[in-house]
Amino acid sequence: LKCALIRDNDWIRRDNKYENSATIHQQISTMYYFLVHCTIFMQTKEKILQKALELFNTYNYSSISVRDIARSLKMSPGNLSYHFAKKEDILTALLEDLKTNNSKYYQDYKLQKSTKENFLRLMENIFHSQFSYRGVLIAKSFLLQTREKTRDLDYDQHIKTRKRYLKAILSELNESREI
Repeated sequence: LKCALIRDNDWIRRDNKYENSATIHQQISTMYYFLVHCTIFMQTKEKILQKALELFNTYNYSSISVRDIARSLKMSPGNLSYHFAKKEDILTALLEDLKTNNSKYYQDYKLQKSTKENFLRLMENIFHSQFSYRGVLIAKSFLLQTREKTRDLDYDQHIKTRKRYLKAILSELNESREI
């Protein structure tokens, strides 16, 4: 921002070199343009995901089309396809969000003392998350059927990791005589 206060033709010192301030102005303008458009892009992508989740939960995955999602957002299908090429890509992104949310709950639990109360809070958070993404979880089987092994979502490994976490948590609770 200090660079913006310098006149266009001034020479300023930066990284042991003298540069024309017009170059700096151009760089700042480019960064600002990128940040604004990146923010708008992410907001649009999040709106699409939120609306798709709502529609998948209310109706079901197979009865909702990309056009339905676009129509409910008052957006053209072409604009939506700029963000997600096909409906399966939306589903994959939502599954990644669910995975991220649940991983955060497990990480938060690990930072706390291993007690019944904290374990029950963890399970409550996970069940709430699962319920919030119920349409996506039901549709997951469709995704796994339509793609050979999904590269983006390695569910076998994910399930093994979750089982290992739960086994360790239950062992800790048992050792501490919480259960």
